[in-house]
This record gives sequence, C-alpha cells and structure tokens, in this order.
Amino acid sequence: MVLVDDLSVLVVDDMQFSRTVVATALQGAGCSDVRLAENAAEALEMLGERTADVVLVDWVMPGMDGMELLEAIRQMDDRTQRYTAVIMFTGKEGDEAMMEAFAHGVDDYLRKPFNDTELVARVYAAGRMAALQNTLLETANAMEAENEQLRRINAIDPITQMGNRRYAVERLEVLLRQVSTRNGALSFSLVDVDGLRQINERYGYEAGDEVLRAVGRRLRRSVRPLDDVARWGGGCFAVLMYYTSAQRSPSAAVARLLNVVNRRGIETSKTRLPVTVSIGSVSLVHGEAPISATVLLGKAEENLMLAKSQGRNRMILN
Repeated sequence: MVLVDDLSVLVVDDMQFSRTVVATALQGAGCSDVRLAENAAEALEMLGERTADVVLVDWVMPGMDGMELLEAIRQMDDRTQRYTAVIMFTGKEGDEAMMEAFAHGVDDYLRKPFNDTELVARVYAAGRMAALQNTLLETANAMEAENEQLRRINAIDPITQMGNRRYAVERLEVLLRQVSTRNGALSFSLVDVDGLRQINERYGYEAGDEVLRAVGRRLRRSVRPLDDVARWGGGCFAVLMYYTSAQRSPSAAVARLLNVVNRRGIETSKTRLPVTVSIGSVSLVHGEAPISATVLLGKAEENLMLAKSQGRNRMILN
C-alpha cells in the first residue's frame, strides 16, 4: 500500500551508499519527491529553495553534524512559521544516544541498519505529524487576520501584533463568565522573559523586540488555536486557556509553555541569545467560589513574582 506518495522528503548523509539505500526504500514505497544532500550546508540550501515535510538526518557528518543541522532547521521553521519533521538516524549504540537526540527535539530516531518497512512507516508517521502541526499553524495565522478588528478597538500590541493587556483582560472576563455559568475550567498564566532589560541594555531595543516577537510566536504555536496569547506589558505575556471539562488539569499545558521557549535560543539580528521565561499561573474550575478578574490577576502576579524570586526558568501554579 502506498503511504508516502504525497510527502516531500530530504535525506542528508555524507555516505552516498546510505543516501541511496534510503532513497530506494522510499521510492519503492511510492514517494516520488525524494531529494538527497551530502552535507548540512547543501541541505539548508535545498530547504531554503523548497521546504520538505520530513528530513532524515545522519547524526555523524563532517562539518555541521546532525544535531547542529536540526537546530538550524528549527531556526528556519521559526522564521518561516512552519514545521518540519526531523528523523535522526545513526549507527550509535545505546539508549543514551537516543535520549540525547529526543532531548534536542528530534521527532523520531532510527538506528542503522534499519529495514525498509520500518523506515517507510516512520517517515509516514512523521509526515502526518508535520501536516497536523502545519494545519494548526495555518489556523493560528488565519486567526491573526482578526488583528484588523483588534486595531480598531485599540487592543493590539504594536511590537508583537498580538492582543495587548486590554484585550487579555476583556478575554479573561469572558472566560470567567463561561466558567461561572457552564461546566469547565480556565487557566491564566503570566509568562515573563527573564532578563529582557539586560538584553535591551546590551544589544539594543531592536534585539529586545525581536526576542519579544519570537517568544510570542513560540507561545502561540504551543497552545490550541482557540486559546489566547497577548502581550501583557514589558517582557510579559498573558496566556488564557479554557477547558470544557473541569477535570482537565492545566499543569502540563503550562509546563509546555515553559519548555517551548527555553529549549533553544533565539536568533536576532545582533546575535543568537539563550532565552528563558518564568511563569506565574492560576486556574479556576466551575463550582469554586466566584472570583473577580482583579483578584485572579493579583494571584497570577504573585505567583510570577515568586517564580522570579526562585531564579530563572521557574513556574508557580495553583
């Protein structure tokens, strides 16, 4: 059965024999769009000319290795607002290598030698995952088309082009009414960029604004299309999430906000900067005592200050 006929695949390996083996297996499964690159620089040039759904990368290569290429692909995805699935394949033995690869953000991992059936199945799964991610990104981009309406009511932040504090407060009041009158729960999080003032002082406000825009994009991509992300002020963002079930815990979703920003640096016009955030979050479920937006905001701000006092890269939830 043909599984990968509509996928665009790029194979990156400095060994010609290995490239040929992978390409032959994929083409035999019906994949007609397979490109081959013998090093990372050639792969990045190809991706700059035309994107790929799945990139298969050999870990050990001369010059830029597979991990460095993975990071470059993620940076490229940040700029182009899309997602590329990356499968790392290697002859390295042991689980430690596999865990290292996943910790760096690969989507799948294959040890050499692998059989054709396993290879095709992994590429197919990675392609489906990338398609889902890109559909979500397209949905988010479509929602950003509503920014024109936000401009008319003076509720958009000029730097990030997201909703501003006024917009976030209005949305919070709407969600509080929903939780009060319906079954459900909400989570309100303040996500603050650690050390933004120092970034502005050392690299200039242009670099600081680039960091804000990048953090805003990463937060937007890490939540569901109907969740809200707004710039609260300074280096702080507000993230509002509503759940139809009061049993749904927001802790995993809030932890994802922390990880999606902190796992890799942000490329600015001046330099690549390591960026972390601290989070203060509060949740409310249907049936709890009524609470005003002012009180809930105060609790979130207290939690953020507590997270900040414990050092960088912290979150406090209650």
